[in-house]
Amino acid sequence: MKKYILLFFCLSFSVLAKEQNLEEMLETFSINSYEEEKYELQQKGLLLKEQHIRRRDFQDGLVATAEYNENHRTGERNDYTKKGTLQFGPFFASAYDSIEKTGDSVGIGIEKNIKDLFYSKYDSQEEQIKWQKKADFWSYQNNRQKKMISLIQLYRDYKNTLYELEVKYQESKKLEKEEEKLKLSYRLGKAKKIDWQAANLGLKNLKLEISVSEKQKKVYQERFLREFRISLPEDKLQEIPLLEINIDDFMEDYGKAELEERKAKLKMQEEGLKYSLYEEKMPDINIRYEHISKNQKRDAEDVVSMKLSKKLFSDKYSSRKEENEIKEEKLLLQQREEEIAAERKQERVNYDNYLSKYQVAQNQFQLENSKYEIKKLEYELGKVDYIEVMEVFDKYLEAKISLEKARNTLAAHLYEWKIRKVQA
Repeated sequence: MKKYILLFFCLSFSVLAKEQNLEEMLETFSINSYEEEKYELQQKGLLLKEQHIRRRDFQDGLVATAEYNENHRTGERNDYTKKGTLQFGPFFASAYDSIEKTGDSVGIGIEKNIKDLFYSKYDSQEEQIKWQKKADFWSYQNNRQKKMISLIQLYRDYKNTLYELEVKYQESKKLEKEEEKLKLSYRLGKAKKIDWQAANLGLKNLKLEISVSEKQKKVYQERFLREFRISLPEDKLQEIPLLEINIDDFMEDYGKAELEERKAKLKMQEEGLKYSLYEEKMPDINIRYEHISKNQKRDAEDVVSMKLSKKLFSDKYSSRKEENEIKEEKLLLQQREEEIAAERKQERVNYDNYLSKYQVAQNQFQLENSKYEIKKLEYELGKVDYIEVMEVFDKYLEAKISLEKARNTLAAHLYEWKIRKVQA
């Protein structure tokens, strides 16, 4: 954990001297995310559980027990028995002390359920651990992808806001000069009042929009810090690169992590059902052997016992419940597979749509830019009023900002596909 924190601060300070970029943010998040810490703790927990399971019958270590029984009889001497036992897995050693003349005795032996020699709960647990590891890995990948995609989208929105602020601020400075000129010309009787008012109101509206964008910028900065532990001391961000990738090459990776996680969890359930069915069908056959040495008589005896136990006419609730849950999970898995197949097609359409919108936005900006330049020239030649210039200006500004947003939307979408690529 300490090395991650140290690396996080090193990365944080290193980006202070230059513009931050998306790749650096994703790397910082990957190192310092809650998902990373959570996955590491899950792996440690599974390792402990795996080590515990491998101890099998010896999980409890050495167990010491003591017993004392006393029978009170009317008119006769009381009868008592004291017994101490040390148990280590199936092996045990016992010491007996009774009031009978036979005296103390010591026994050693072994007790085992034959059913466990073929297939035990430990075998089932080990198999489930194997699938649990896979489920946790794909869960980690799935959650990590979602958070990183969320970071990409936040980066995109923040970048759009910064660009919008920059453009509007630059245009407001130009408009301020124009408004001052029109105000002076109006006072000198060289310009119409409506022209000055158009510029004045346009400037006020632009400043209001800048104020709103400034508030939105702070909201995004707080989200970066709260959701991703990334501080943004500067307002400059590098462009999201337009990756040159073939969407079709990444199509199978869409939703893969989620589906693989579900499949691994289903395997765990199936393994649990397998053991439940085995336990219901196979009887418990407990074999016990004990060698007892009697101290006073200096003789010994061997005791062998067998206990057979089988549930008869059981309603088999546990296995039937697990079977039903597995059927339900398989149905949900099939449903989700169909949904993801549809989502893949929709995301492919979204890419074509974002690409088309970017191309349209480029053409629209060129058109509105030309219109704006022409109107300014016409106004200088006295052919139109300034209010017409402001009408065209609004469309030009909107087209300029829309072009940047369309580009960032397309670039972010391509980056999302890159994030979905999983190296299992």
